[in-house]
Amino acid sequence: MHVIDLRRQVCAARVIEIRAMGHMQTQSRQRLDHLFTSLLHRTVRGEL
Repeated sequence: MHVIDLRRQVCAARVIEIRAMGHMQTQSRQRLDHLFTSLLHRTVRGEL
């Protein structure tokens, strides 16, 4: 295997990992937004 091929594979693996991390961060942000909205609604209704 050539050094250039190996570097391309390593780079491609890193790109996949970075995209997966971005997806996980998006999901986490959506969950946090949902929890905040729920908390806000409960506060407005006087449940907290």
